[in-house]
Amino acid sequence: HNGIIVVVDSKGRILNKIGDSHRVVFARSSMKLIQVIPALELGIKERFGLGAKEISLFCASHSGENLHTTTVVKLLKKAQLSSADLKCGMHPPRHIPTYEKGLKNHKEFGPEHNNCSGKHTAMLLSARVNHEKIENYYLLEHPVQQRILQTVSDICEYPKEQILIGIDGCGVPVHGLPLYNIAFG
Repeated sequence: HNGIIVVVDSKGRILNKIGDSHRVVFARSSMKLIQVIPALELGIKERFGLGAKEISLFCASHSGENLHTTTVVKLLKKAQLSSADLKCGMHPPRHIPTYEKGLKNHKEFGPEHNNCSGKHTAMLLSARVNHEKIENYYLLEHPVQQRILQTVSDICEYPKEQILIGIDGCGVPVHGLPLYNIAFG
C-alpha cells in the first residue's frame, strides 16, 4: 500500500508525517464534517429539530439501512421535500441484509440509499432555510456550494481560489487541497 500521513496539532505544527504532507488530495467523504458546518450555522438544527442522530448522518457515509433511509426521508418531508429532490444518484444499499431483503421483496432502491444522501439532505435543508432554489443545490455556483467552499477555505486555512474542484461520485463538488491543510482543518 502507498499513502501519505500527516498528524498536525491545533497550532499547525506537524507532529509526524509519512510522504509529502503538502501533496494536493481530494479527501472526498472525509470532508463531510466540514461540509455540514454552513448548514448548521444557518440554523437547520433548530429549524428542523435535529438531534445527534440526524447530524451524525450528515457527517458520515451510511450503508443504506432502514435507520438511515427513514431518517433521510423524514427530514426531507419536514422541509417539504422528497427523495426525488436528492441529486446524489442511486446505488443499492451496502448493508447486505438490507440489500438482500430489498431484492427478495422486489423493493426499488432510491437516492435515499446512496451513502451520501445524509450530506445531500443537509445541503437541501440549508437551501430551504435560506430560501434558495433546490433544483441545482449540487452545482458549484449555487450558494450552498459556495458557502461550503468558503468554509473549507476558512477551516483549513487555504486560499479559496487555490482549492481544486472536482465532482465527487455523488455529484457535488469535491475539494482538492494539501493534505496538511485538511489535517489542520
